[in-house]
Amino acid sequence: MTNTNNNAKEIIKRKEAAGILGVSLTQLDRFRRAGKIPYIKLSQQCIRYRRSDCEKLLEACTVKNGMGEN
Repeated sequence: MTNTNNNAKEIIKRKEAAGILGVSLTQLDRFRRAGKIPYIKLSQQCIRYRRSDCEKLLEACTVKNGMGEN
């Protein structure tokens, strides 16, 4: 397995996911509840994310052509 595949499947904690996205833990929870990011629920209080899903969310939110920006 290549290093890229390892990163894609890497499971990370909430704090690290929030750091990758540049948002607070509260905002990350809002994204999760809104269905904007998939998550892994290991128990009631143990939520994890895939690094690749965080990166996909960033890509989806990236404005590429500057349209709609003031």
